[in-house]
Amino acid sequence: FSTKTARGGSLHWKGEISLNPLAVDGVISGKALSLPELSAYLKPFVAAEISAGKAGLSLPYRAAYRDGRFEASVSGASLGIDGLALNAEGNPVPFFAVNSLRATGLKADLAKREAELGEVLLDGGRAAARRDAAGAIDLLALLRGETAAAKTVPATAPAGDKPPAAGWKL
Repeated sequence: FSTKTARGGSLHWKGEISLNPLAVDGVISGKALSLPELSAYLKPFVAAEISAGKAGLSLPYRAAYRDGRFEASVSGASLGIDGLALNAEGNPVPFFAVNSLRATGLKADLAKREAELGEVLLDGGRAAARRDAAGAIDLLALLRGETAAAKTVPATAPAGDKPPAAGWKL
């Protein structure tokens, strides 16, 4: 399956689907995917927008439902972003820009709760933040809703019948 996006990018899927057992195995890939259209998904969280950038990706994956258990994994995934720029809403000057960002060797396994990142390469980045006379950093004003600093975390977990879920190994 292949399709072209409105801005000239492309998405491809190649794989196999099995009904018994229920499973899917394939690769999702994309080239020249325009990033500014993703700004709508940022709006609930930040007063910023993606003003420029293109992405490419390769996502080899497996997923299955067997014996009452869902399993999913990704192996050898990669992501590339070129010409990324982030602007505060209403400000045409980017506060963050990256010429090129590459992440390769991405692996994740849901059942094992493990994730691994092989390599990250960054070329040509710029960031601008200012502290005002009261000590406030202007970029923090872009956050919407409750910030991580405002959240409180209980010192102990509530008692229950189930042991706490195992964390992810990164």
